[in-house]
Amino acid sequence: MGKGDTERRARLLRGQWHSRGHSDQPDVLTAAEAWHRRADRYVFYSVSWWGDLPAGFQEFRFVAAHDMAFSVTMAGGDSHEQEAYLEADELVLAFERLPDEDAGDEQPHNDGDE
Repeated sequence: MGKGDTERRARLLRGQWHSRGHSDQPDVLTAAEAWHRRADRYVFYSVSWWGDLPAGFQEFRFVAAHDMAFSVTMAGGDSHEQEAYLEADELVLAFERLPDEDAGDEQPHNDGDE
Protein backbone atom coordinates (compact mmCIF):
# COMPACT_ATOMS: atom_id res chain seq x y z
CA MET A 1 0.00 0.00 0.00
CA GLY A 2 1.39 3.38 -1.01
CA LYS A 3 1.74 6.43 1.20
CA GLY A 4 -1.38 8.00 -0.33
CA ASP A 5 -3.41 4.87 0.41
CA THR A 6 -2.18 4.84 4.00
CA GLU A 7 -3.24 8.47 4.45
CA ARG A 8 -6.64 7.79 2.86
CA ARG A 9 -7.21 4.77 5.11
CA ALA A 10 -6.25 6.84 8.19
CA ARG A 11 -8.63 9.63 7.13
CA LEU A 12 -11.53 7.16 6.83
CA LEU A 13 -10.69 5.58 10.20
CA ARG A 14 -10.69 9.01 11.92
CA GLY A 15 -14.13 9.87 10.57
CA GLN A 16 -17.21 10.04 12.75
CA TRP A 17 -19.88 7.93 11.07
CA HIS A 18 -23.63 8.10 11.51
CA SER A 19 -25.69 5.34 9.99
CA ARG A 20 -28.94 3.61 10.82
CA GLY A 21 -29.23 -0.15 10.65
CA HIS A 22 -25.56 -0.97 11.03
CA SER A 23 -22.54 -0.21 13.17
CA ASP A 24 -21.29 3.37 13.45
CA GLN A 25 -17.63 2.45 12.91
CA PRO A 26 -16.86 0.69 9.64
CA ASP A 27 -13.92 -1.51 8.81
CA VAL A 28 -11.79 0.16 6.14
CA LEU A 29 -10.68 -2.57 3.75
CA THR A 30 -9.48 -3.07 0.23
CA ALA A 31 -12.06 -4.52 -2.14
CA ALA A 32 -10.04 -7.76 -2.11
CA GLU A 33 -10.27 -7.96 1.70
CA ALA A 34 -13.98 -7.09 1.70
CA TRP A 35 -14.72 -9.81 -0.89
CA HIS A 36 -14.06 -12.40 1.83
CA ARG A 37 -16.59 -10.91 4.28
CA ARG A 38 -20.05 -12.45 4.56
CA ALA A 39 -22.47 -10.27 2.63
CA ASP A 40 -25.32 -11.14 4.99
CA ARG A 41 -23.36 -9.64 7.91
CA TYR A 42 -21.97 -6.50 6.23
CA VAL A 43 -23.11 -3.54 4.18
CA PHE A 44 -20.42 -2.34 1.76
CA TYR A 45 -19.83 1.19 0.46
CA SER A 46 -17.43 2.41 -2.20
CA VAL A 47 -15.65 5.71 -1.59
CA SER A 48 -15.40 8.53 -4.12
CA TRP A 49 -12.41 10.80 -3.59
CA TRP A 50 -11.70 14.45 -4.26
CA GLY A 51 -7.94 14.50 -3.97
CA ASP A 52 -7.29 12.82 -0.63
CA LEU A 53 -10.69 13.79 0.81
CA PRO A 54 -13.58 11.32 0.81
CA ALA A 55 -16.30 13.01 -1.24
CA GLY A 56 -19.07 10.44 -1.50
CA PHE A 57 -20.17 6.92 -0.60
CA GLN A 58 -22.31 4.45 -2.50
CA GLU A 59 -23.65 1.12 -1.31
CA PHE A 60 -22.70 -1.88 -3.43
CA ARG A 61 -22.77 -5.65 -3.46
CA PHE A 62 -20.23 -7.99 -4.97
CA VAL A 63 -21.21 -9.93 -8.10
CA ALA A 64 -18.01 -11.67 -9.28
CA ALA A 65 -14.24 -11.73 -8.85
CA HIS A 66 -11.86 -11.18 -11.76
CA ASP A 67 -8.04 -11.11 -11.92
CA MET A 68 -7.39 -7.77 -10.21
CA ALA A 69 -10.92 -6.40 -9.91
CA PHE A 70 -14.46 -7.19 -8.85
CA SER A 71 -17.71 -6.60 -10.64
CA VAL A 72 -20.25 -5.03 -8.32
CA THR A 73 -23.78 -3.73 -8.42
CA MET A 74 -24.18 -0.20 -7.08
CA ALA A 75 -27.46 0.67 -5.40
CA GLY A 76 -29.15 3.60 -7.10
CA GLY A 77 -31.16 6.18 -5.22
CA ASP A 78 -34.15 5.74 -7.51
CA SER A 79 -34.19 1.92 -7.27
CA HIS A 80 -32.02 1.57 -10.38
CA GLU A 81 -28.89 -0.50 -10.01
CA GLN A 82 -25.72 0.12 -11.94
CA GLU A 83 -22.95 -2.36 -12.68
CA ALA A 84 -19.41 -1.22 -12.00
CA TYR A 85 -15.91 -2.52 -11.33
CA LEU A 86 -13.75 -2.00 -8.27
CA GLU A 87 -9.99 -2.50 -8.40
CA ALA A 88 -8.75 -5.07 -5.87
CA ASP A 89 -6.74 -2.43 -3.95
CA GLU A 90 -9.52 0.18 -3.85
CA LEU A 91 -10.55 1.17 -0.32
CA VAL A 92 -14.14 0.39 0.71
CA LEU A 93 -16.16 0.59 3.92
CA ALA A 94 -17.70 -2.50 5.55
CA PHE A 95 -20.37 -1.74 8.16
CA GLU A 96 -21.51 -4.66 10.28
CA ARG A 97 -25.29 -5.10 10.19
CA LEU A 98 -27.04 -4.71 13.52
CA PRO A 99 -29.24 -7.61 14.68
CA ASP A 100 -32.62 -5.90 14.21
CA GLU A 101 -32.11 -3.87 11.07
CA ASP A 102 -35.36 -2.00 10.98
CA ALA A 103 -34.04 1.42 10.28
CA GLY A 104 -34.37 2.09 6.56
CA ASP A 105 -31.93 2.90 3.82
CA GLU A 106 -30.06 5.97 5.03
CA GLN A 107 -26.54 6.15 3.65
CA PRO A 108 -23.67 6.69 6.07
CA HIS A 109 -22.13 10.12 6.19
CA ASN A 110 -18.87 11.34 7.62
CA ASP A 111 -18.69 14.39 9.88
CA GLY A 112 -15.01 14.80 9.06
CA ASP A 113 -11.86 13.91 10.86
CA GLU A 114 -11.70 16.37 13.71
